[in-house]
Amino acid sequence: MTGTWLRHRTATAHVDGAAPVVGVASTAVAGFAFWLVAARLYPAAMVGVIVVALSAMQLLTGIAQLNLNQALHRSAAGPHDHRRIGRAYLVSAMLMAAGAVAVVAAASFWAPELLGYAGRVPLLEFFIPATIIWSFFALQDSVVAAAARGGSLPVGNVVLALLKIMLLAIAVVWALQDGSTFTWALAVAAVVACAVGYLFLRALADREATPVQQSGLDHAGRLLWSAAVHGLPLLVLVVIGPVHAAVYGIVWTIGFSLHLVSSTIGHALTPQAVAAPEGAPTARRDMERRALTLLLPAVVLIEVTAPFVLRIFGPEYAELGSTALRIAAWSAIPGIVTTSAISMARARKRGAVLFVVPAAVATITIGLSLILVPRWGLIGIATAWLVGQSLVATVVLVLRATWLPPQLDAPLSAVRHARLLARLRYAAGGQVLSGGDWGTSRILSGGSQGLVVAVGHQDGTDSVLKVAATPVSREALTRECTTLLALHANPRVGSWRRLVPELVSDGAAGGISYARHTRLPGRPATDVTDAAVQERVAADAVATISELHRRTAYATPATEEHLARWISRRAAVVREHVPRADHDRLDQVEQLLIEELRDRRVALGWTHGDYTAPNVIVADDGAVCGVVDWEQGDPAGPTMLDPVAFRLIAAVQAGREELGAVVVRWSADGGPYAGELADLQRRLGADPLHPRALVLFGWLHVVALSIEKSARFAANPVWMRRNVRMVLRDAVLEPVGRAHHR
Repeated sequence: MTGTWLRHRTATAHVDGAAPVVGVASTAVAGFAFWLVAARLYPAAMVGVIVVALSAMQLLTGIAQLNLNQALHRSAAGPHDHRRIGRAYLVSAMLMAAGAVAVVAAASFWAPELLGYAGRVPLLEFFIPATIIWSFFALQDSVVAAAARGGSLPVGNVVLALLKIMLLAIAVVWALQDGSTFTWALAVAAVVACAVGYLFLRALADREATPVQQSGLDHAGRLLWSAAVHGLPLLVLVVIGPVHAAVYGIVWTIGFSLHLVSSTIGHALTPQAVAAPEGAPTARRDMERRALTLLLPAVVLIEVTAPFVLRIFGPEYAELGSTALRIAAWSAIPGIVTTSAISMARARKRGAVLFVVPAAVATITIGLSLILVPRWGLIGIATAWLVGQSLVATVVLVLRATWLPPQLDAPLSAVRHARLLARLRYAAGGQVLSGGDWGTSRILSGGSQGLVVAVGHQDGTDSVLKVAATPVSREALTRECTTLLALHANPRVGSWRRLVPELVSDGAAGGISYARHTRLPGRPATDVTDAAVQERVAADAVATISELHRRTAYATPATEEHLARWISRRAAVVREHVPRADHDRLDQVEQLLIEELRDRRVALGWTHGDYTAPNVIVADDGAVCGVVDWEQGDPAGPTMLDPVAFRLIAAVQAGREELGAVVVRWSADGGPYAGELADLQRRLGADPLHPRALVLFGWLHVVALSIEKSARFAANPVWMRRNVRMVLRDAVLEPVGRAHHR
């Protein structure tokens, strides 16, 4: 699966992700030239009116499209979709025409300045065809992206910009007062005509249909975003005049080109994340880094050259807009985070995120602009954009952080858990808790990837509901369901199965997997605080899992395949998250374990794989009455790992110290349970490992499993330093002699 994802990303993401970025650069240059010609041919006041007219038209397009562009973008077009796309174009045209008439009719209320400069009839003559044509252009971009023709977007955008410049010159010859809007509409019409013909005759025939559900919340969020982008020029026109509106139009054209870099990368990311969800987080990080690599030098360049660039348009542009352009450019950096959040949410159908992120940015920006524009002018509106993007980006980064201080983590986890349960109820309805009146009682545990909920029935029956929301956690939940079924079906397990939960139901809905199993009576062994009882519980827990091993284990020589799976793969997991300075010591651990285990007779059988106190259920008297969380269960695992892992973690709990400190101490002499662990191996016909090797083997298994289960461990520098790097730095890693321990 990983190889498939990498091949898919190499073949698609780099083409359909890089091509729009090239389009942004080329379009920015061509658009810069267009507005330069307009600024040189017309007075600033006229340019300001033109800016507002075009912004109003684009705002109208966003309102009246009813999210048709996103519906088309999230459906990969196929050979039989011509009628559906044609209907979308027709519906959009009718809505645009009706909206244009309404906008012009109400212009005396919302934009008397615009009506005074242009006149009602010329304004109507412009708005009706221009809004229809622009809506077609927006739909065309979405269909091209859905048809995996991302490379066509830069071509169309460059042709559009060049046509606008050429037609503007023709308009000047004809002495049309509103030449720029006239040429703008004609240029879009020419490009749309070519693109529509291309899509209907060729591109759509090469793509299989993969419809994806659209979201009304997505549309609502985009409307608010459009209100900020295209509505603020009107605010500038009304509050501080048409000359400032012209300057803002130029400033925003340059600044928004930076935003389009991350936007276009995210636009290409969405269909790829739908096609390969397991690789989406990696793709998101890669594209954020790529966007930052492109944007940071551009922002620094703008900081240095802003006055010189704007002076090309005219002295009033440089005087009024230099500081605003510098501030607006910086808003593109946090915009990378908000844009990637929206793209991932669109792929995962997270309607709440699709609405909240753009709505929050837009609301903060518009609200601050209303306050700051009368006082600071264009600097106020640029500051509003920077503050809005930065605040929302900060919240997004906090919410998706793999590790947070407990003071922040607890309330955020509560919010995540509530949202996850709400998503599950919405997606699955009554399918999850069927069979009567079930109700959630309390959350037992949870994290960023899923949660475990205790649910109770009105007749007194208790169950445990497990919910998994990410590809990794969904795969783990599937493994656990398979393991539970296998343990209950295995005759060699016999009466020991009474300690294993019984699977009641499982399924998936809305991108979430869930499973319900019986709830075993008792409490986790971690709840036992009395030292004497803790030791008795630990001994009983080791004896309990050893009985499962006795029933199912067999002795066999360790093969190279075993060594690669048990040692080398786990060492590779740890190696990815430690500094290069620690790699040599990690290599020593790996080599020590390989040499100690190679060709040695080991006992293989049913193992838990994560056998620690939280997964052992005990009665009030401390007796073990259940073993839970079997996602790491293995019918042919090395039985020695379960008892050594339990003893290590029990020592951590009893001594109130970190795992690293226990491993360092035990690596010297094997620890206080070396004899017990050796006897358990002999009883199963295995050759006991050297105590030091067994301790390091258990440590490597525990830390690699922790890192694989949750990115929070590797992201926590304190945990890594105390539990991983301390062992690599201070543990005894001297080679052990094999003959004495056979």
